[in-house]
Amino acid sequence: MNEVSEAKGVVYSFIQAFFGGQIDDALEFLDPEIEVLEPIGLPYGGVKRGRQSFADMIAMIGEAWEFPEAIPPKLYDLDDGRVLLDVNFDAVSRATGGAISTPIIEIYTVERKKIVHIQVMVDTALANRVLGDQQ
Repeated sequence: MNEVSEAKGVVYSFIQAFFGGQIDDALEFLDPEIEVLEPIGLPYGGVKRGRQSFADMIAMIGEAWEFPEAIPPKLYDLDDGRVLLDVNFDAVSRATGGAISTPIIEIYTVERKKIVHIQVMVDTALANRVLGDQQ
């Protein structure tokens, strides 16, 4: 298995554990010093470093959104251990009851069979309208 395909396998396993509710197992696919760039305009946005910071961010996302069903993402090998995740974000705001359906793109960087970096791209203006522009 080449490095890029191996990276895709790591991301796939992370996503399977995460969406399967096995958060502790999912965290094991993250480098201890993981860096996540979540769009700064979101209530849980900004730069997150480390597994605990990632877990805290996921808890904040869970407080903000309800997910009626998980839609399987599409994964694409890029280069140099990077993988692109493409998924439609379908959720309901816990604060307003408003629904959102919009694409999310995430780029994962894998080194030494661990995810070291995630960059998330989403329509923050739409998300904040549905959330009620809470910051």
